[in-house]
Amino acid sequence: MTVDNVIEDFYDDVEELVKIFGSVEDILFFLYKKGRLDEIDPFDDRLEEYETQILYYIMTELGDDEVMNYIISQLMEDDFKANREGGFDLTINGPDDLAELFNERGDPNDRSVVKNVMGEDWFEAFGYIEVDFQGDLLENLNEENIGKLKDLLISENVKIDLNELLEFSTQDEDNPKEFLYQLFGGESDIVKLSSDNIDRVFNNFKILDYLIMTYYSEIQIELENLYNRSYNDAWVEDVTNQAWDELSTYFDVKDRQWVPNPLNLKSHYFKMKINDGVVEDAIISFLRENSDMGYSGQYSNNSISDLSGLIGLLQSLMEEGVYEFLTIRIPDYPDYSLVVKNINLGFDDYL
Repeated sequence: MTVDNVIEDFYDDVEELVKIFGSVEDILFFLYKKGRLDEIDPFDDRLEEYETQILYYIMTELGDDEVMNYIISQLMEDDFKANREGGFDLTINGPDDLAELFNERGDPNDRSVVKNVMGEDWFEAFGYIEVDFQGDLLENLNEENIGKLKDLLISENVKIDLNELLEFSTQDEDNPKEFLYQLFGGESDIVKLSSDNIDRVFNNFKILDYLIMTYYSEIQIELENLYNRSYNDAWVEDVTNQAWDELSTYFDVKDRQWVPNPLNLKSHYFKMKINDGVVEDAIISFLRENSDMGYSGQYSNNSISDLSGLIGLLQSLMEEGVYEFLTIRIPDYPDYSLVVKNINLGFDDYL
């Protein structure tokens, strides 16, 4: 049997050759010794069943960079491409595509939560939350927003009829009727907040709480909306930060951005730099695991050319237990410091 016959039979009837040589690796070794191994195309459709074995042998025995580059070029058609620095950039429809790399055990599971918080649509983790105006809002406003709220209440020019004020218990030192009578000096039963008295009102949050809920219903509603949005967004921010921390294993998460799609300027795609070595290591790990010399010692028909880019490659390695799925801690409630931060950052949007 000539070398030409071996190459021809390798494409047409590799199983018969295995009976002669003993294994696919032995055939490849024979062709390598004859200097003809480069005539074997691992991605030929006729060799699909043996693609992984062939690639793994070539990569590990020969250390052929050309083969690695060829494999990368096949995967790059889906979700990543070379950059000017000699590395690779992930290019996907949106960050929610990365949810496939997270654990899907449990209810709710990490994958579904990450997909929701990283999606384009606003994600509402909580329904309406009852607001304690004094404890949740007023006491958490910074000085700048306290000043804005004072100006807003004054500008509303609301007339307060002291005769209509609800009577509190006579033992209550913060009786609004008594407080406001004293504040306005008893000159009139109809009073308004002004720059002369607003500071005293703000020195008593209980009275301020009462006035807002009684006379400033629109402001009350917007403050409630502000708190609910701040509470929800703080939870989303916590989960999102955890997700990016996990993803930093494979990606430079600080170098992420939306960029215009050159094929459709009305749309954008999400780009992020892939950490050095991630692509190459994942390819080697996949080939090792899915050849008959894999970690498990079991033959696999999994083909790298069937995977959908880098995310598909990483997900496959995670499903096979070679890599671990990424995980987050799903909190029952948000970090309250983030809630306070969001209240003050979002104040102008609501008021």
